[in-house]
Amino acid sequence: MVNPKLPVENPERADRLLQRQSGKLNLANAGAGTQSHLAGVLLARAAKLDVIHVPYKGGGASVGAVIAGESPVTITPAPAVMAISARAACARSRAAARNACR
Repeated sequence: MVNPKLPVENPERADRLLQRQSGKLNLANAGAGTQSHLAGVLLARAAKLDVIHVPYKGGGASVGAVIAGESPVTITPAPAVMAISARAACARSRAAARNACR
């Protein structure tokens, strides 16, 4: 999930943003050792990115941080994105992207 003000509408643009911001990008997560933290670590390693992990006290707080602009990106389940004013950018299947980005 990305802040709605970022110029990211699809996975390709998200990948380019992550590559350009490597070493400077804050990645909010739900806390050390949580699924969003570990997924962020896997994403960063797979894409060879250097990100700054910012732990929050739960998924709701990390999503709130992205909406408020404190952090540009977090990893969260699609239903959370659908329920709020945010943008799903990294859904990897067309069906998931189509459903999450409505």
